[in-house]
Amino acid sequence: MNLDGSVKDEIRLLPDMTKGKHARTVFVNIKLREELQAYAANSNCVDRSYPFFASQKSVKAGFNANSLAQTFAML
Repeated sequence: MNLDGSVKDEIRLLPDMTKGKHARTVFVNIKLREELQAYAANSNCVDRSYPFFASQKSVKAGFNANSLAQTFAML
C-alpha cells in the first residue's frame, strides 16, 4: 500500500522471498488493485506492522505464499 492508502501498481519481491533467490517485480493489474483496495477498506486494519492478509493460525505472521495461493484458488 502507498502512504495514501492506495494499492501499489507493482510489488517488489526480495531475493529471500522467491524460489530462485532473485529479486522480482510483480505488476498488479487494475482489477486486482480494485479488489485489494476493497479488501483494505473492509478490513479496518490500521496497524501496518501486521500482514495485509492475517491467518487464523497467526495474525502477526500472516499467510505463507503456498497457503495464500491455495486460499485464492478456492475463491
